[in-house]
Amino acid sequence: MSADKKTKTTTENVTLLPGQRLYRMLLLDPLFVLTNHEIRLVIIATMFGVLGGSTHAIASLTAWISMDKLNKGWGWWYFSRPFIGAAMAVITYLVLRAGFISGSPTAINDFGVAGFSALVGLMTDEITRKLRDVFDSLFGIAKSKGEKGDSPEPVPVTSD
Repeated sequence: MSADKKTKTTTENVTLLPGQRLYRMLLLDPLFVLTNHEIRLVIIATMFGVLGGSTHAIASLTAWISMDKLNKGWGWWYFSRPFIGAAMAVITYLVLRAGFISGSPTAINDFGVAGFSALVGLMTDEITRKLRDVFDSLFGIAKSKGEKGDSPEPVPVTSD
């Protein structure tokens, strides 16, 4: 089968054979990444999730150092904050993009995605709880008020 008989796809003045699109996405071809607005929005969400997570880690680290209460055991927590912030920002972006934001990718403001992703990175614990509550209500998982979120509220201890 000759190359001219194969089905071709045209994306913004670049002619691609069927398998080349995936190949270019996986290798992060700069021409493809910079011209595809949806991929750029995911990259923006990732970068600003890292920024938010890093900001949270640095602020916490500074507070504990200033009180002279820094513990070596928290090193992995500080190291993981940027990665967790990036992951939560992308997950939140994809959840919102899947159903709550309508319109084409070109209609979505890059600055809005960046700001929202930075906030998600800053508040990963709160976002995790909220996404869990959304998941529970979406799939009809009934929980008591004390079980909402990431961890249940402590049960008050009564003395008899």
